[in-house]
Amino acid sequence: MSFSGQSLSTGTGFFARSGSGRICLITNRHNVTGRDQNTGNTLSPTLAIPNVLTIRMPILGAVPPNYGTGAAGGQRVNWEAITLDLLVENEPQWVEHPALGERADFVAIPIDRVPADEQLLYEMVTATDRQILLRPTDHVSIIGFPFGMAAGENLAIWVNGTVASEPDLSYNELPVMLVDCRGRPGQSGSPVIAFRSGGMVPLRSGNTAMMAGPFSNFIGIYSGRIHKDSDIGMVWKAEAIQQLLATI
Repeated sequence: MSFSGQSLSTGTGFFARSGSGRICLITNRHNVTGRDQNTGNTLSPTLAIPNVLTIRMPILGAVPPNYGTGAAGGQRVNWEAITLDLLVENEPQWVEHPALGERADFVAIPIDRVPADEQLLYEMVTATDRQILLRPTDHVSIIGFPFGMAAGENLAIWVNGTVASEPDLSYNELPVMLVDCRGRPGQSGSPVIAFRSGGMVPLRSGNTAMMAGPFSNFIGIYSGRIHKDSDIGMVWKAEAIQQLLATI
């Protein structure tokens, strides 16, 4: 996030498809407003708020035959810096939750330049026979860029956490669940998933499925810690994000 070319902060986002089929970048509201979600105070010590968002977008590109190792041609991921205006004539270019509005710390930004690979889109799973059953202490993964750092080749860092609240209940009367994880600046906007490498997986339907390989569910979006001295983080639930996407 930047203001007139001056970098203010870094964060994380991910792609999802809206109800009308548009590709949207999902990230935290406080990332695009540059303000604390609770107090409204500016987050940057410069007191500036961002008007431009630059994202590193993965684009699939062709690899010619004999590229490097003599292998056959195929595809590889190229990374492009895409710049989005956050404000046009002082009007926000993001879309907020239809009911929660500014109370929800996540937004959607429709984008025209889209990733070529459908696997880069997070799916809002609604059928209970495809949803992993989550209980307190179950493992989840927060996939983002702590301190703006990557794991290599611009790929995100996976941070493990555990469910810290009853997933079906609301935190502060909001569609939020809690996780115990090592959340740090830059991870705001990270997708949170339940990833299982395979084997017997309990489902919300009450059944147990035998998975021959890796299986995952999108759980929600990470938005930071409940207190600066705590490792308990907030995750806005997938169904709330789905409600937002349905309006676009």
